[in-house]
Amino acid sequence: QESQTFLALKSTGVEDFLKQHPDYDGRGTIIIVLDTGVDMGIDGLTKTSTGKLKVIDVQDFTGEGDMPFYPAEIKSNEGETFFENSELKFSVKANPDKLLPSLDKKYFIGAFPENHLINSNSNSADLNGNGSTDDVYYFITYLTSEKYWVVYFDLNGNRDISDENPLRSYKENYDAFTIKREKGLAPFTMALNIFPEENKVSFFFDVGSHGTHCAGIAAGYNIGEVGLNGVAPGANVIALKIGHNNFPGGATVNESMKKAYLYADKISRERKEPCIVSMSYGVGSEIENNSEMEKFLAKLLKENPFLYVSVSNGNEGPGISSSGLPASSNYVFSSGAVLAKEVARDNYGNDLPYDVILHFSSRGGEVSKPDVVSPGAATSTVPNFTAGDKFWGTSMACPYSAGVMSLLLSAAQSEFPDIKIQSQLLYKILRESATYWNQYTVLDQGGGFINAVNAFELMKKYLKNGEHKKFETYTVSSFAPNQPDNRSANLYIRDASFLSGDEVFSFNIKRENSIKSDKFYRTYNLKTDSDWLKLIQKKTYIRNDQPATVNVNLDKSKLKNPGLYTAKISASRDDGSGFPEFDMIATVVVPYEFNSS
Repeated sequence: QESQTFLALKSTGVEDFLKQHPDYDGRGTIIIVLDTGVDMGIDGLTKTSTGKLKVIDVQDFTGEGDMPFYPAEIKSNEGETFFENSELKFSVKANPDKLLPSLDKKYFIGAFPENHLINSNSNSADLNGNGSTDDVYYFITYLTSEKYWVVYFDLNGNRDISDENPLRSYKENYDAFTIKREKGLAPFTMALNIFPEENKVSFFFDVGSHGTHCAGIAAGYNIGEVGLNGVAPGANVIALKIGHNNFPGGATVNESMKKAYLYADKISRERKEPCIVSMSYGVGSEIENNSEMEKFLAKLLKENPFLYVSVSNGNEGPGISSSGLPASSNYVFSSGAVLAKEVARDNYGNDLPYDVILHFSSRGGEVSKPDVVSPGAATSTVPNFTAGDKFWGTSMACPYSAGVMSLLLSAAQSEFPDIKIQSQLLYKILRESATYWNQYTVLDQGGGFINAVNAFELMKKYLKNGEHKKFETYTVSSFAPNQPDNRSANLYIRDASFLSGDEVFSFNIKRENSIKSDKFYRTYNLKTDSDWLKLIQKKTYIRNDQPATVNVNLDKSKLKNPGLYTAKISASRDDGSGFPEFDMIATVVVPYEFNSS
């Protein structure tokens, strides 16, 4: 069988990995998609590779689908029974004998109007396809005698719920449904969650397409029923909606992102399966790694080092220092975007000689981002209303990387069942095992092009050598005059014209005590990959909480020509293992000089 081309798996080693280890296809892991929603009724997102339900929980943190409910009176008219709220003029017919018995005889009524969707980007407000957007679908909700809440929703719009099935909050019974349409496919699938204490039913749906597309890249199985798969077809999906599609671009609202991360944190602590967040959302950042969201994530992920977070690096490239937020955070794994040559050929009719980093993919500068680059253009799952299913962006690279994380964690559960891998160690494995492309700089690609086979081999090596017991993380900072406090993670000089060549610049390194030990002593060998960045020391060390300082000179004779200069200093453990402990990145821009001559 030939390699699939619309969603590239071969050049990243995913195809070979799955051929060698078909049972490590993400099964036993959960990918939590923070986005515009996920359509759980689309081919590719209904089942896992083992036939289990794919989407196991949905939550809307935007309020887009919130529909309030109100007390309902039961009235009879000519032998028929109606649930009504006369003040709101809500009314729907029902045969009580066909409904589940109520515990307390208290019923509530609400409505979902089509015009609620009229401002979304989907053009799908005409749910039943009758040519208008003024239809209203009523629902009844109440507590059953079995002490769970149900909703009867008038899906066929006949104002009679007697012919409808009871619906429960999604994760209780996995009820998904569509509005009955006169002809053609329903525009999207819906689910719901009942919140009696808030007097509302939250309807969950994706009228932005973005989240459904990302979910298919990460974990799709048999997309379109033609055998097209995402990276981790065995993984389960939880969909957390953070983008309100009635606002431009599906904007986040009301701390929806924070609430979703708190929910993901809760799920990862409650469940035994490794949980991987995939969030292809963010905005441009002028002061990298200093936003409130990045500080929030730093605290959250320090406290839960086993929640894995993959994010998109941003689409603000190709200029340097363009990584967005929260991609600039040290505590998340950010991905730049690659156009794989087979996708370029078969999706876009473009014959490329090799894979390329997409021009818009955000680059690093003050911070060491992206962590890697991943395929960022693909055909994937979309709701039925969506005209096209080929998207590109770092939004597509993010779920790809999340899928690779899922493969590795799926494998680790089988091969190393007694070891829990810290998120930062997993990120290091992915960076160190990536394929570095010499035609690009570290600012373009981070560690390089993600590779599942290489990552699996490196993970096995590290875990067999007990590196998970020795693993430490570090905070590195250096001179960055464009930052408010003149400090950033990297040495970053945007204008080198003022340099004399005699300056000494310093990197300051502090350990974060990920190893959970007050007693610590470790020495490091230092190596630079560029002749213009001259190391003064050959070694350094950290004792307990005492930081280390690494001093460097810039050889101005090597910086004569205008352009971008980037170098990396690697610090490896001085114990014979050569384990890579931390990196120090330096970027210098020598500007072009315009004068009368």
